[in-house]
Amino acid sequence: MSFSDLCNWWMVAFLNFSRLWLILHTALSTYTLSYEYAWRRLMDDSSIESSVGLYNGSNHSTGLLIIVLSALLKLAWISCRPPCLYYTWWKDRNWTSGSTTKLIMQANRNYGTSHSAPRDSAGNLTVGVSGRPRTCPKCHMRCGDRVYHDDQSNRCRPLFDHFCKFIRISVYLRTIKLYLYMLIFLPLDLIVTLAFASFATSQSTGRSALMFCVPIICASPVLIEVVLENAIAQWYLLAWKNQLHGEGRSVTLVFKVRVRHQRTILHCKQYDNMNPWDLGYKENFKQALGETWLVRLCPWIPPARVRNYFKNPGRATDFIFREEVWNDQRSFINAPPPPPPPMFTGVAVERSEPVAGPSRQPQPQPQQSQQQQPMVIGFLTAHPKSQQEAQPPEQQQRRGLSRRKGARSSAAEPSSGAGDTDPRHRGKRSQ
Repeated sequence: MSFSDLCNWWMVAFLNFSRLWLILHTALSTYTLSYEYAWRRLMDDSSIESSVGLYNGSNHSTGLLIIVLSALLKLAWISCRPPCLYYTWWKDRNWTSGSTTKLIMQANRNYGTSHSAPRDSAGNLTVGVSGRPRTCPKCHMRCGDRVYHDDQSNRCRPLFDHFCKFIRISVYLRTIKLYLYMLIFLPLDLIVTLAFASFATSQSTGRSALMFCVPIICASPVLIEVVLENAIAQWYLLAWKNQLHGEGRSVTLVFKVRVRHQRTILHCKQYDNMNPWDLGYKENFKQALGETWLVRLCPWIPPARVRNYFKNPGRATDFIFREEVWNDQRSFINAPPPPPPPMFTGVAVERSEPVAGPSRQPQPQPQQSQQQQPMVIGFLTAHPKSQQEAQPPEQQQRRGLSRRKGARSSAAEPSSGAGDTDPRHRGKRSQ
């Protein structure tokens, strides 16, 4: 067996029995340091053995410091673990990711070039008014931004980073703050235990020295595993950079441009070597720990992003983006619309006034053909008198003169058949 295989075997065995290591460390360090060393040898004068000769007198302040400091550190990291276990195994068991469309959304990788992505007739990326362009590759469910699958619980979690085998909790949105504080309090407790145990061992002889070596043996591998391999990396990624292990160096985002025909038109952009949620170390610490100092110093008070995520589903985005992403969003909104699709070009739209088509550009009004001219109906034609009134005054005057001349001529010329037929005029004419 090589050295690397031995290290791997030791790591697997240590992680599998991590709960046993934590119990042994807590119990043995409390008994040997707080009780045997601090209480019985430093604070109780009657139980001091002259053969040991640690001190010529009892140092009550040193013993009290060891007891209080060890108790506070153990209470700090132990009190953070039960809420994490509750959130991991019982809380949010029926939680599902929201499907409401946001202004900016995370999409699957290579979503813009994928042939399976839904598109409209113009070739634009689309999604439903209530839909997301991202699905979980394991459970095949639609999920929101920064939602990843937890294999241990077999469900998706928001802001899921990993499952910590050492503490047996899932590190995600609800537990990130508690997990980060555990990575502070537990190493501090281990360092204090190693310091006081080493000092007590150096001042003891015989069986007393062996008794104080037990906490050192239990605390050393835990300290190496937690501090050197986990705490520094987790604080740097989760708190300093606001980055998760599963996101990688490339993130694809889609921007909501407009809504047309019950579909949301999207614009896709891929960000390489840039974390779109990195707001700078100050804002990242506020996102992970809290906005005020009171919230930051209390591990059990959740930060604002936890409250907003679960209690405010109607927000514009799931998480806050950096300024460069918002600049891209404004540029996409103000960009000119794409040209109309080929299937709509050359089609005359018969409307009284131009309207905005698919390209939001007014189309020219087509010329009316002869078939579209209105039909002339007889009983709807204008009266001759009204036509006369509509004529110019000169034409009306000429028409009046011609009518009067015609009336005079008709009065001067008697009708040819009237004198022959009327008996009253026969006698007069003959006379």
